[in-house]
Amino acid sequence: MRFLTLLALTACSLTPSELLPEDPDADGTSGARGPLGADLYEIDTQARVTERLHYAFVTPTGGEAPYPLVTFVHGGLVDDARYHWIAAHMASRGYAVVLAEHDGDLAITQSGNSDLAVEDLLRRELGDRVDEAAPWATMGHSLGGVIASGLWARDDRYAGLALLASFPAGFTPVEQRTEGSLLSLWGSEDGGDESEARAAVDRFDVPANFARIDGMNHYAWTDDPSEGELSRDGVATRPDAQTRVDALFVLDTWLDAEIGGDADAAQALADGTFPNVEWNP
Repeated sequence: MRFLTLLALTACSLTPSELLPEDPDADGTSGARGPLGADLYEIDTQARVTERLHYAFVTPTGGEAPYPLVTFVHGGLVDDARYHWIAAHMASRGYAVVLAEHDGDLAITQSGNSDLAVEDLLRRELGDRVDEAAPWATMGHSLGGVIASGLWARDDRYAGLALLASFPAGFTPVEQRTEGSLLSLWGSEDGGDESEARAAVDRFDVPANFARIDGMNHYAWTDDPSEGELSRDGVATRPDAQTRVDALFVLDTWLDAEIGGDADAAQALADGTFPNVEWNP
C-alpha cells in the first residue's frame, strides 16, 4: 500500500504558490531582486523504492524558460523553507532552484536527495523550465555546503559551487575537479571556524574566491532564527537585511559571471570591489 501511495504522489497535479510577484522596475543590481516573479512548487515523489522524497522547486515567472538550475542544500537542523527567501531572489534574476528535504533536517543522512530531486523534476513537465544545456550551480549553507561540495565534485553538470558559511569535508575530492568555479562566503561575526573555511579554498584547483561579509553572522542566511540558534552564534553588528544585500551582491555577480556567462559580471568579479566585503583577504 505504501508503494502504491508513493507512485500516486509522483502523478499528482501541482499548484504553485507565489513567493514574489513580478516587478518590471526591479533591476537586480547591487544585491537587489530582479524583475521576474518567483513561484514555489512543493513536490512529493518516490525515492529509493519505498521512501518519500519532498522537494521544493522555485521557478521564475514572467521570463522565457528554460533557466539555468541551482540546487540549494539547507543547513543542519534548519528546515529548507527558511531558505525560500534566497531561492526567490535567485528566481527573480532568472535561475530555477531546487531545494530537497532530508530526514531530521540533516542532509548528511540522505546526501543523494538533491540528485534524486533533480532527476524527478526533469522527468516532469516542469522540467521543461530547466536548461539542461546550460552550466548549473550548487550551493549550501553550513552542513548543506558539505553536501553540495560532494555533489559538485561528482557531477560536472554543476560548473559552480557556492559555500555559504561552510567548507567541504576533508574526504570530499574537490581537488580532482579542474574545471568550474568556487565562491566561499563568510560572515565576519559567524560563530564557526573562519580559518578552516579560508584554508579549504586552497584545496580547489579551479578559480576560487573568498568573501568576508562585514557584520554578518551564521544564521543571517536563515529566516526566523531561534533564540537557541542565536545563542550559539556570533552577534551580528549590522541588520540582517543589510548584510544579506551585501552578500547577495557578491553571489549574484558570481552566478551571472560563472553560470550566466555575463562579461560585465566577470569583470566585476575580477575587480572584487563590493561594499562592506573583504575580497580574498
